[in-house]
Amino acid sequence: MLRLRFLLATAFACLLTLGVQGQSVLNVSADFASIQEAIDAANPGDTLVMSAGTFSPDTTIQLNKSGLVLRGAGAEETTIDIGGFNAWGIDISADSVMCQNFSIQGNAATNQQYAIHTTPGIAYARVLGVTVTGNHRTGVDFNGVSGGVIRDVTSTGAASGFGISISSCEDLIVRNITTSGNAWGNIGVFPAQTQYQVTVEAPYNIRFLDDLDLEGGVITVQPGDLASGGVWDPMISTTDNTDAIYASPADVRVPEAMHYTAQAIRLDGLDNRIVGTPEDVLATMALIEGSGDFGPQTFTDLETGETFDYIVGCTDNTSCSYDSTATVLSTDSCTYPAQDYLDCAGECLEDIDEDGLCDAIDGCSDSTACNYAEADATECLTLDAIDECGGDCAADSDNDGLCDDEDNCADTTACNFHSGSNGVCQ
Repeated sequence: MLRLRFLLATAFACLLTLGVQGQSVLNVSADFASIQEAIDAANPGDTLVMSAGTFSPDTTIQLNKSGLVLRGAGAEETTIDIGGFNAWGIDISADSVMCQNFSIQGNAATNQQYAIHTTPGIAYARVLGVTVTGNHRTGVDFNGVSGGVIRDVTSTGAASGFGISISSCEDLIVRNITTSGNAWGNIGVFPAQTQYQVTVEAPYNIRFLDDLDLEGGVITVQPGDLASGGVWDPMISTTDNTDAIYASPADVRVPEAMHYTAQAIRLDGLDNRIVGTPEDVLATMALIEGSGDFGPQTFTDLETGETFDYIVGCTDNTSCSYDSTATVLSTDSCTYPAQDYLDCAGECLEDIDEDGLCDAIDGCSDSTACNYAEADATECLTLDAIDECGGDCAADSDNDGLCDDEDNCADTTACNFHSGSNGVCQ
C-alpha cells in the first residue's frame, strides 16, 4: 500500500512538473526593459503580462515561440505605440500564440505597415480583446493561418487597408468585431498572393458569428488566383440551413441576417463580393455606383437563390417614371401626377361631361344640367318653368315668360294674356 502511494505521489508530481514547465508568467513591466526582451527570455507556452501604461518598441515585436501569450491589463489600460518605426507592429510567427487585452496605437504618417501580422504557415493564432487605431495598413492581418480566433476586436482608422484582413486562412472564428473609418472597408477575405500561399491556398471555413458592429454593415470577399492554378470563386453561406444557397462547411459563413451578396467588379478588374443584410448591401452598392469606378453589378439572395442585375430606377408601377427593367428602387427617380385626379400627362382621369373640369373638382358633371359647363359650379342646376337656370318658377301655363304666381293674366283666351305689361285679363 505504501509503495502504491509512493508511486501515485511520484506520478502526480511528474504531472505537476510537466504542467508548469514552459508555462511561467513573466512580468514585462517589472522585470524587463522591453516586450521583446521578455519574449527572448521566455520559454514556449509562457505568459507575458504587461501592466497598465504605454509601451513604445523601436522595432517589430516578434512573437516567435509557440504557445506564448502576450496579455495586457485591458485595451483601455495597456497601449503599445508603434509610431516610432516603420515595420509590422507585432509579427506572430509561431503556433498557438495569443494576443490579449491591449491596444495598439498606430501612426499612419510614420509606420506604414500592419499593426498585427501573422507569418504564413502557422496554426491556431488568437487575437482577443485588442483595439487597433490610427494605423496606415490593415489593423489585424491574418495571413496563412490554420485555425484561430479573432474576438472582441476593434480596428479603426486604417488609412490604406481593411480593419481586419483574412487571406489564405482556414478554420477561423470571428465574432464581436467593431470597425469604422478604414479606407478599404471593414473586413476583407481573399487568397493571399500566390507566393504567400504556404499551407492554405484559399480561405475556407471562415465563420463570422453575431455581434458584428461594422461601418456600413458589410464584409468584402474577393476572388483571387491560386498557386495551383485557377481562381478561387468563394462559396458564401449563412448559418441558416434552409437557405436556397447553403453549404456546410462553406468558404465563408455569415450570420443569417446577412443573406445578400453583390458582385461588384472594379474597372481595373478587381472582383468584390459585398456581403451583408439587404439594406446594407444596397446602400453600399449605391456608394459604389456613385464612385464611377465599377462596372455592372449583380445581386444574389442566399435565402431565395434569386440572382438579378443591379439596375437602379423606379420600380413603382404606379409612378409616371416606372422602369420595368429596374431591380433597385431609387425614390428620387419616381415621379407622380401633380394631383391624384390627374394622369401623368396632366389630363383628367375622369371628365364625364367633357367640360375640361375633372370630376373630382367639378361641382356639376351632369351634362343634362343647365350649369354643367360652368367652372365655378358647386351643384347641378335645372331650368325652371321660365327657363331660368336654377330658378324657382314652378309653372308658366300661358308660356308668356311670366311665372303663374306673378302673372296677372294667365288666361290664354284673353287678348292680352301675352302682353308684356302684365295687366289684368281683358
